[in-house]
Amino acid sequence: MARLKPVLVPLVLVSILLGAIGWGLYNKFNKPDILTRYMVNTFMVSTEPLVEGDRVPAKLGLVGHGTGFTYKVEEDGSAIIVTNQHVVEKHLARPDITKVNLYMINRPWPYLAEVIGADDTTDIAVLRIKPHDEETWAELPWNTTKDLMEGTPVTTLGHGLSQPYTLTKGIVSGLDRWTAKPLNFLMQHSAIINVGNSGGPVWNDKGEVIGVNSMIVSPSSNRSGIAAWDGVAFAIPAWQAKYAVDSILEKGYVSYSRIDFETREPTIEEVQKQDKECNGGNKKKRSYAYVKVPDDAEHARMMGLRSEDIIIDIEGEKVWGIASIAKAIINKKPGTVVLIKALRDCKVIELDYQLLELQLMKKVPLR
Repeated sequence: MARLKPVLVPLVLVSILLGAIGWGLYNKFNKPDILTRYMVNTFMVSTEPLVEGDRVPAKLGLVGHGTGFTYKVEEDGSAIIVTNQHVVEKHLARPDITKVNLYMINRPWPYLAEVIGADDTTDIAVLRIKPHDEETWAELPWNTTKDLMEGTPVTTLGHGLSQPYTLTKGIVSGLDRWTAKPLNFLMQHSAIINVGNSGGPVWNDKGEVIGVNSMIVSPSSNRSGIAAWDGVAFAIPAWQAKYAVDSILEKGYVSYSRIDFETREPTIEEVQKQDKECNGGNKKKRSYAYVKVPDDAEHARMMGLRSEDIIIDIEGEKVWGIASIAKAIINKKPGTVVLIKALRDCKVIELDYQLLELQLMKKVPLR
C-alpha cells in the first residue's frame, strides 16, 4: 500500500478531477465500452485520519492508498467493493484513529467505506459504500475458469505510485505460482503495476475480471527499500478471489478445506510402469499423486482410500501431484463431498471424499 503525505492528498484529488474532465469529453464522442465500465467502477481506496487534520496516523505510518473495484450493487444502490486485505490492514489495526475513504473518477467527494471482512490468506478484503448522487455503479463480469492460458492478453487499472487511473497492458506470463504465497495459486502477468495498484482489477479482452492485483516481486525494492518495478506482477486468480469474496459476504470470513492423506513422490520405474500397464503407453495420462495414508488418517481410510492408489482426477480437475490436489479443493467449502478418481491396480475407481476444515488462525467476523 502506498503512503500519501498530507500535502499530496489535495494534489491527488485535483488529478482525479482533471482526469474526470478528460474522461467526460471522451465519453461525449465515444460509445461506452469495456474501459469505460472499468473506469467508473474502479476506485482509489485511501486510509486516512479519522479526524481531519490529525497528524498522528501519518506519523505512525497508517495512511496510504490502493485500488478497489465494484463486485456487485445492492438493492439500495450500495456498492460492494473488492480490494486487498493489506490495503486496509492498517485501518483494521487502528480503526480508532483511521477511516477508509474511496474516490472515483467522475465525482469530487469521498465515499466512506465499511469494511465487511478481510482474509489475509488470499489477501482479499470486501468493502461497502453508499451512493451520494445516483451513481450508476455496475457489477463487473468475472471469468472463474481454472483453465486460463499463458499468453492471454490482460489489462489492468489502478493508482500506482499515486498516479490516478493508470492503465497498463500485458499478458499472462505464468500460472499457479503456488510457491509465491502459501495456499495461493497466483497468476503472473506482465502489465506494469506498482505500489498503489494493489486490489485493482485485471481483465481479459472480453472485459471479464480474471484476477485481482496483489503483489510484485522486486529484487530492486529488497535492496533499496523503495518500491520498484522489476517485471514480475502477481494477481489473485478470479476463481480463488471470488471464493474468498463470497465467503466473506456470507459469514464474514473464509474457511478452507484440507485432506488427511498424503502423496509420495514415485520413482521413475513406478511412473514408467504406470505408463505401460495402466495408460497404454500414453505419458499424457500419467499422474504423480501416489497416495500415502498415514496411520492416523482414519477419515481417508473410512472414505475408501488406500496407500498406493494413484489419484488422477478430483471433481473433473486433472491431478498431477499434491499441488493440483490443493488447487482442486482450495475453493471448496469444508464438508463438501468431492468425487475422486484413482487408479488401483490399473483400474479406475471412484470415491466420495468429504473435505475437512483447515485450521488456520481463528476467524472472527468484523461485523
